[in-house]
Amino acid sequence: MEICSKVEHNAQFCINLLSSHPETKTMDLYGLAQMVIDTANTKLQEIIAITTSLDQSTKDHVLKARYSSCSIYFAIAVNAMQVSKTCVITKKFSNIDLSLTSAKINVVNCRDNRMGGGTIPPNLAQMIQEFDCICQTGEAITRRLHLKN
Repeated sequence: MEICSKVEHNAQFCINLLSSHPETKTMDLYGLAQMVIDTANTKLQEIIAITTSLDQSTKDHVLKARYSSCSIYFAIAVNAMQVSKTCVITKKFSNIDLSLTSAKINVVNCRDNRMGGGTIPPNLAQMIQEFDCICQTGEAITRRLHLKN
């Protein structure tokens, strides 16, 4: 788990993430990058599903505006994650790092943006934090891949 020492803010999350998948013990960096991108994609889809559900169930116009602004950020993040997935297949490692960073920033913007008003629920904020940490792990892995290739 030496790669986790390169994670920007939360090395323990990286260790827990990689330890939760037993197959990571035998994966090379390329396999780790694929696994982390898939995990980030899954988390992003969960975030989008919860946000959509919250948007549909709330009567609060301020929160509706907030969730609407989040959907714009999420659309950009989904595109960035698709780029990450394509770049891992084509082994364009520097582009993976850039697209993961873009996805991370856009999802975190949903949590941090006050323009829409209202406060997002703690469970959604927690999921966004987890997505951020997954992307940080992916960034550390892809930076290492980029250096090796």
